Amino acid sequence: VRSDTVQSNVVLRVGNDDPTQIYLNGRLIFQLVEGHHDFSPDIDAIAGLTLQSGTNVILLKSFNTGGAWRCALRLTDADGGELKGVREVSIR
Repeated sequence: VRSDTVQSNVVLRVGNDDPTQIYLNGRLIFQLVEGHHDFSPDIDAIAGLTLQSGTNVILLKSFNTGGAWRCALRLTDADGGELKGVREVSIR
């Protein structure tokens, strides 16, 4: 994720139904040890994050424990609105 400026109070909203770890710029920011029973977008929210100006790496590790693998991530401002200044998102 590329950000035009340093941005604080960012929220990463997560939808997943399996055990998950999420890292932001090499730091563990979220861990779900036991999965949820059903997939739902935005079931979890990690608040108070800071994006650096430039490239920020989000790494998702998900451990599928059965059924279809599904995951959703989105960045928002603190109120759940559009996060301004994010110019580019790459998935690798």
